[in-house]
Amino acid sequence: MSLSRRLPFRIFSFLLLIFIACGFFMAPAASPVKAQDAAPTPVPTILPPGEEAAPPAPAAQPAAAPRFKPYTDIVLDYIKMTGRDEGWAITGQTVLTTVNAGLTWREASPPEPIPDGATVNTYGAFLDAKTAWIIYAFNGQIKSEAVVWHTTDGGLTWTPGQPLNHQVFGDKYWAEFTVLDAKNIWLMIRGVFEDVGSNYDHRLYRSSDGGLTWDYLPSDVSDNYTGMAFSDPGFGLRTQESVEPFDGLPPVYEITLDGGVTWAKRQLPAPPDDLELFNRYAYCETFQPVALSSESYRMLVGCYDNVTPHQAYEGYFYMTKNDGKTWLFGKLPVKARADSAQLVYFDAKHIYLLGRDSFQSSDDGMKWIYLKVVNWDGQFSFVDPQHGWAIARIDKAVSLVKTTNKAATWKIVSPRIVR
Repeated sequence: MSLSRRLPFRIFSFLLLIFIACGFFMAPAASPVKAQDAAPTPVPTILPPGEEAAPPAPAAQPAAAPRFKPYTDIVLDYIKMTGRDEGWAITGQTVLTTVNAGLTWREASPPEPIPDGATVNTYGAFLDAKTAWIIYAFNGQIKSEAVVWHTTDGGLTWTPGQPLNHQVFGDKYWAEFTVLDAKNIWLMIRGVFEDVGSNYDHRLYRSSDGGLTWDYLPSDVSDNYTGMAFSDPGFGLRTQESVEPFDGLPPVYEITLDGGVTWAKRQLPAPPDDLELFNRYAYCETFQPVALSSESYRMLVGCYDNVTPHQAYEGYFYMTKNDGKTWLFGKLPVKARADSAQLVYFDAKHIYLLGRDSFQSSDDGMKWIYLKVVNWDGQFSFVDPQHGWAIARIDKAVSLVKTTNKAATWKIVSPRIVR
């Protein structure tokens, strides 16, 4: 067949292929589709068996409305200075802050609802100028569902923790805080039945998130604890009074290695220069623990007769650097009271024992020298070895006093309210 006869056939075949291709690939444009506003179908969150969704964190709330008029003179019940200028105080139900060494104070109370006519006791812990924790008692009772308020902005706002739901019982209640840092805090709710020989009850709680949540740490017994201190989130030290007079037992203390979950009771040895000390007195008890580490800690021991008020007493400063395997003993001055004087421990060279008769040690409690004699009882707050404040009480008179020379002299401060 000649080329001229084949050409039309090839052209026809070529055009047919193009037509078929266009039929497959040149489809008409699709009609536009209107967008849908419907939200996607929600997918439920599935929790592992036995777990519940955590409740939302409570929101911070503004501080309570001021109770005092500006420039009102006030009487302080408690003071805790955190620097030479900054600090906190409590007067009745009101929490206060200062930035000028106690001359003027600003109200910074949590917005706790206060029942009309109630007698209010305010218990607090203060870490620095910004951070504090507060719990309230009304008419001598801390409600089972009470919350701990905490602030991180100097009391401008307060956040409530979860309700404690404690089961402490007694004629009256109080609260004691132990603060390690901004995250780790322990709270002991205390109760006592005073009409049945001072029968004590307590519940211990621990927070590791700054006070938002509190873990209850159960205990089989409740003693009259006189102090608690922690050196880290695990190691803690707790001192306590005796149960019965002349029980023949040495004074005891307790340690924990798991942050307060469990406690082990230990007995103290008598000083080698007075092996009959514990047999000579009705009570020998431990007070005011200082926890430097799990190996190194300190405490006071006081021994007393069975007379109220005590007529005979002796005291010692106990020190160990090997977790109680061996002890060093420093006898306290005759006028120093382990049960009532306030121990302030900065370091081995700067230790104060403060009261009407105040003393200082510069060799880790082994020897003591006089600092000052005053005619008032005080609640003290020192920020360094030189600078301190005290709520001074003589009968019904109360004053705020300050020292800048390690208690050699005290000057009266007249605190006032400002806005």
